[in-house]
Amino acid sequence: IEEGSVVPVKIRGFNAVRWYYIIYPEHEKLTFLASRFMKFLLSKASSELVAG
Repeated sequence: IEEGSVVPVKIRGFNAVRWYYIIYPEHEKLTFLASRFMKFLLSKASSELVAG
């Protein structure tokens, strides 16, 4: 997963795939949050992620 990557995420309990567009705005607090979110995604089992 890299900056600008579009990540499909299967939400547990739902039959829908939510698409998260991961971006890193410079000098923004969101940068830290986006990084934490990406680490969270990478830590999930592959069975919980849906391939595009």
